[in-house]
Amino acid sequence: MKRISLLYSLQLVILMLITLSNWSCSSSTEPKSGSLTGNIVLINDSGNQELEPADFAGITVAIYPLVVMDTTLVRLNTRYPTIGIQINQKTEFDHRENNSILSTQTSGDGSFNISSIPEGAYNIVVYKEGWGFKYFCNFGIQKGSNSINSVAENQNGEVQLYRDVVLSDYYPSGSYNFSSKHNVVIQDDVFFLEDSDVTF
Repeated sequence: MKRISLLYSLQLVILMLITLSNWSCSSSTEPKSGSLTGNIVLINDSGNQELEPADFAGITVAIYPLVVMDTTLVRLNTRYPTIGIQINQKTEFDHRENNSILSTQTSGDGSFNISSIPEGAYNIVVYKEGWGFKYFCNFGIQKGSNSINSVAENQNGEVQLYRDVVLSDYYPSGSYNFSSKHNVVIQDDVFFLEDSDVTF
């Protein structure tokens, strides 16, 4: 009788250990994830009212993995920070040469939400045809809610996209100042006369 009781107790302990092991493995290996929210607006400062957006729908928000950097260059940059060209995600990343892992589009008020993003650092791109694009490099996603507006450059906490500035043909003598907020698109050969003052 004691032998049966001891065997039963041993089986019960083994069963409990297996259950505990399965529970701890499933909970510890499950990746933590967060969401990304924000609000994006389109600013038409072109002076052409026909280009005024009806709403802020259809702006793409895409998430890309970080660029894998050349370790030799990174090591040299770290060791000799004042020599040569510094490389980082901003200098090496181009969304046109990479595939996004998640993306969505904004609703009419410019809001968006992307959920189930594994914790980590990513390059976030916001873009719309005719309105250029904006990068948020090395953006950290943590468990829970994350807002892209936390790193917005304007006082209202909104991410803003401006109309593309399209350049082509010849430009006469004069002063040309292109704002850093705008993407400049060169469609064809562009010529500024040599006494022109061009600032980007």
